[in-house]
Order: sequence, then C-alpha cells, then structure tokens
Amino acid sequence: MKPLNRCDSVLLACTHYPVLSEIILKHCPQVIDPVDELYKWIYKDLKEIKSTGKSVFMTTGDTGLMKHAALKAFNVSISNPRSVTF
Repeated sequence: MKPLNRCDSVLLACTHYPVLSEIILKHCPQVIDPVDELYKWIYKDLKEIKSTGKSVFMTTGDTGLMKHAALKAFNVSISNPRSVTF
C-alpha cells in the first residue's frame, strides 16, 4: 500500500476493491468508486432485458475472451456479449 502514498486518488476498478477502500484511504486522500454510474448504466439496460426475457452479458474487457472463459469455466456458451465503456 505504500506506493499509494504518492497518489492523489485511486479509482476502484474491480468489484472486490470497495472492501479495501478504508485501508486505501489511509494511504491516499481520495477513493473513486464507479459503482453508482455503473448501476445507472445497467439499470437502463434492465428495461430491455425484462422486456425481451433474454440474458445480456457485459464486459469492460475483451468480448472474445469473455466467451472463451465462460465456456471453459462454466460450460456456458455466450452469444453476442456487449462491450462496456465508460
């Protein structure tokens, strides 16, 4: 955590990082958690999901890698995952 002493702010970029936010704040003056904006974005898409009854898979990473990982890890075939950018 010591390298954070030189930072002005830290953006939490993974779902499990909020658990560490109190510890991070001891080393850095500002923690930015994008969860509120992510929720707003996903909530808009929930209307579409509810109306079609289809599952929607989203990733901020590589959609091809997501398809491959879902198949290898869970034996689930995903068609047309969406790329999410903020």
